Amino acid sequence: MTRRKNDHALNLFISYEQKKVLQEMADRCDRTISDVVRTLLKIGLPILQALSEAEEVLYRQQADLFCQLRQGRQRQNSGQAAAGRGTGGEQVV
Repeated sequence: MTRRKNDHALNLFISYEQKKVLQEMADRCDRTISDVVRTLLKIGLPILQALSEAEEVLYRQQADLFCQLRQGRQRQNSGQAAAGRGTGGEQVV
């Protein structure tokens, strides 16, 4: 794969309020806005990845718990149905 010039560049459209916050942070830290954005990405991406992985684990655990709960209810209902049938032709009261 060949790379073109500026293939790694990224253009973002953000609100004026967000740009103002970035500019204030850049001024306070004596950096450029680009430096601040790069730092935020370097810090924020691992956090976002970890959050995404944690959500996946949580959803899997919820699905497993739901399946276990449903299986328990099915066993309970099948046990009640078997007890209600009785044995042979006798009537259960």
